[in-house]
Formats: sequence, C-alpha cells, structure tokens
Amino acid sequence: MKNPIVIAIDGPASSGKGTIAKKLSIELGYVYLDTGAMYRALTFFCLENNIEVENEQAVIDAANLAEIDFDINGKTMLNGVDVTQKIRTPEVNALVSAVISLYAGVREIMVQKQRIYGENNNIVVDGRDVGTVIFPSAAVKLFISASLRERAMRRAQQNKENGLPGTFAENIELLALRDFTDMNRKVSPLRIAENAIVVDSTTMTVEQTLQNVITLVKRKVETI
Repeated sequence: MKNPIVIAIDGPASSGKGTIAKKLSIELGYVYLDTGAMYRALTFFCLENNIEVENEQAVIDAANLAEIDFDINGKTMLNGVDVTQKIRTPEVNALVSAVISLYAGVREIMVQKQRIYGENNNIVVDGRDVGTVIFPSAAVKLFISASLRERAMRRAQQNKENGLPGTFAENIELLALRDFTDMNRKVSPLRIAENAIVVDSTTMTVEQTLQNVITLVKRKVETI
C-alpha cells in the first residue's frame, strides 16, 4: 500500500482511548492495533512460563519468543490463543507498567513489531507513546484524557462487567500510581505528542466522544 495512514491515539489508563480506537477503526475500515495489550500479553506470557519478570534479559528473550497478534475482531492472540480477558487481571495490571514496560530492550522489540503493522496497512493505534515514539510522523495524532475520578469509575464498571475485583477507591489509588509511573518513566514516558489534538472525554459518553473523534479525524484525513 502506498503511503498508509496511521492514526495515533495516546492517553492515560481508562481514558477510553482503547474503546474509541476500536470503534474508529471499524468506522474507517482500518486495522486496529492495541499496543498496551501487547505489553499485557507479554506480561501474561512471562507469568504463565514462570519467567522472572525482575530479570530484564529474561523478559527481553521472552519478547522475542512470544508471538503476539490480533484477529479480525480485535482480540489479542498469544501464540495463536485468545488471551483478551486473561491479560486484564490485577496480577497483570500490577506488573505491566511497574516492571515489564520499563525495560528499554523490551520496548525496542515491541516498537519494531508495532511498526510492521503500519508499513502496509491503514491503522488506528492506541497506547501511551504512539504519537511520540512509535509513529511520530502519524497523519493524525489524538490524546484522549479524562479526570482521575471518571477513569476510576469506568475501570470499576469494566471490572464488574468482566467479573474482576477492584472497587472505586482501589481504582483511584491504582490509576494515580499508574499515571505517575507512565509520566515519569525514563523510557517513552506518557506525553502529549507534538501537533496532537486533545480530547477530554470526562463529561462525554462513548458515543459522543466517538462522533467527536470521527469528525476530527475525517477532517484531518481529507487534507492528506
């Protein structure tokens, strides 16, 4: 494909960026890539194979071994097995940002894998360093945010729907810690990318946010 279009969506945890990215990819007919799910899948792979996550080289080796992909419905596949729900557990949550994603060698491998998706496909990508590191030349860059309180409520509802533990108060604490870790890590910290359009979804429903984003993206793509 000549000059494939990349739409980069960054934002903090539970801001709604993943939901919006999935729906936007369907609306546009683009491939969807969830970079956060890739790190979660790697974390799950390490746990399942008793790989010492504090051993950076062992995790780097695991990143080279694990085959992480997405099916046509956006489900996360690890070595051919659907792990979409299994990578959303508290155990994975605790390790993915505090340990796994901090390793420079791991991020280098993952970024290489992620960029392959953008070579031959129009894609919508969401994560925390998409517009700043993975695809700094993306045609469209968005930063989707929401207040900490709103994000904690969304996470609690998501946990309830998926049968996972996690109260509102616990989520406030966990998300605040996640924000601090993401914004202050040495490798690829969470930042608003240059020329990114900021969308605050705090007071908007998913559908309202989606329609807002669709309008912004289509307007931008039309000028390319």
